[in-house]
Amino acid sequence: MQMKPLSPPLNLQVFRSLHPRMALSENEMKYYHSLEKGYIGEQRFIWLLEKLHGESDILIFHNLVFEVNNSIFQIDTLIISSQNIYLSEVKNYTGDYWLEGNKLCIGSLKITNPVHQLHRSETLFQQLLDQNSLHFQLQSNVIFNNPEFHLYNSTQELPFVFPPQLKRHLQKLNLGSSILSPKHHQLASFLLSIHNDNLERAKLPKYNIHTLKKGIICPWCNSFLNMFSKNKMKCIQCKFIEELDDSVMRSIKEYVLLFPNKPITVTDIIEWCNVFNTRKTVLRILTTKFCSINKGSASHYLFPNGKV
Repeated sequence: MQMKPLSPPLNLQVFRSLHPRMALSENEMKYYHSLEKGYIGEQRFIWLLEKLHGESDILIFHNLVFEVNNSIFQIDTLIISSQNIYLSEVKNYTGDYWLEGNKLCIGSLKITNPVHQLHRSETLFQQLLDQNSLHFQLQSNVIFNNPEFHLYNSTQELPFVFPPQLKRHLQKLNLGSSILSPKHHQLASFLLSIHNDNLERAKLPKYNIHTLKKGIICPWCNSFLNMFSKNKMKCIQCKFIEELDDSVMRSIKEYVLLFPNKPITVTDIIEWCNVFNTRKTVLRILTTKFCSINKGSASHYLFPNGKV
C-alpha cells in the first residue's frame, strides 16, 4: 500500500516554478537538474518495486523528511514489512564511476560516497525510533538503478545494489511474508504525522514576489500562457490549450507553493496570473473553492483544509 505515494518533492516543485520566472545561478541549475534526475530514478525504482510486490502486505513511503536533534534528513523510499523496515537511497547516476577513498569519481568530478548519506539517514532514523520507544529492525541500501551506470573498485561489504542486481535484490526482500500488525500501522501513522517537507526549503534559492516574472506557466513546456478566447488560455510554443478556470486554479496553487505564509487575496492573485480581465474569474474561484477570512480590505482566503 502506498502510504505516501511518489510525487515530485517540494524542492523540485518550487524549482519547476522558479525556473521560468527568474535567473538561476549555475549551482542552482545543477541542483535543479539533480532533483529532476533523482525523481526519474525514483519513478523507475518504484515501478519495479510495485511490479514485483504489488499485492504484498507492505507500506511504502516516498520522500520523507524528518528532523531529529536539530538535524534534517530525507529518505527516498521507506518500506515497512512484517519483518523489517527498508531504507533505500536511490541514485540515478549515469556513466563509468570509480571509488577513490570516500569519493565517487567520474572524469575530474568527485562526489561524496552516497553510503555516507545512507548511514547518516539510518543513524538519525534509528534515533527517531529510539526516542519514541519504537523497536524495529532496519536494513538500508544505496540503489543504483540506471542501466547506464557502472562503478569500478566497489567491494562486497558496501550496501550497494547495482542495476543488474536490482530485480534480484527486490525479490529477495522479505516483503509481505506475513500480515502487518497494528504496531506497523501505528508506526506508519506516526511517520506521516512528523513528516515535514518544508524543512527542505533551506536549500532553495532566495526569491520574493516582487522580482519573479508574473503569468500562468504552461504545464507542458514552461512557457507562459496567453488568452486564446474569453474562457481559454493557449501556449504559443507547444499549442497547449486549457480552460481559464483550470489555468487560474493551477496558478493559485503555485502561488501558495512559493509563498506558503502569504495570505491569498484577490488583488495578489490577479497580479500573479497577469492575465487581462480575470478579476471576475479569480473572485469566483476564490469565493466558491476557498474559505473566506474577514471582510473588506483585510479579506483573504484559505484552502478548505486551513492551509494558507
